[in-house]
Amino acid sequence: MSAPKPAVQGRYEGRTVAITGAAQGLGLAMATRFAAEGATLALVDVNDACLTEAAEAVRKEHGATVLATTVDVTDSGQVAGWIGAVEAATGSVDVLVNNAGIIRDNRVENITDEDWDAVIDVSLKGAFLCARAVLPGMRCRRYGRIISFSSMSWRGNFGQANYPRFFIGCLIVVVRRRCRGRGVDSGMRVRQWPRRAAVAGLRSSGL
Repeated sequence: MSAPKPAVQGRYEGRTVAITGAAQGLGLAMATRFAAEGATLALVDVNDACLTEAAEAVRKEHGATVLATTVDVTDSGQVAGWIGAVEAATGSVDVLVNNAGIIRDNRVENITDEDWDAVIDVSLKGAFLCARAVLPGMRCRRYGRIISFSSMSWRGNFGQANYPRFFIGCLIVVVRRRCRGRGVDSGMRVRQWPRRAAVAGLRSSGL
């Protein structure tokens, strides 16, 4: 029996939602859900072909405005340029979803420098660069949502010594405290969300 279609509530009408790693999987599922809620979408991925296809599918299904851009989230210049272009086109970035991530699982003694750096750069540095880029505008407008994904892998999953989700939790704490400083956080929310919970939530919504 198929899951029921989620009720469209329009909670993000007039809001712009930026999602990294949005060409497929969980990123695309979230883009679809936000579009159903009326959001304007700013989607990025390094896979240009998949991203173009995903953006077109979301446009057709929900009639959403979708800005699709090929961006490497480990490159500060590309991230800053992306966020600047989105703010210029839509007026704001109201929600950031740091979804981009890769894995290079291996035994500790077999993890190469390149694999270590690749995972840390995409999953941790990428989340930092994106949060840094959107934070000034969010604080100025006194509204914003930053969602970054965590994991239980910090407990020591086999082959995942280079998996940085624990450190993303630390990053989120620092950003949250920054938002609470100087009395400007009336509309700011900064959260980390386990991927398993995200998948369960989307499935319960019919996605």
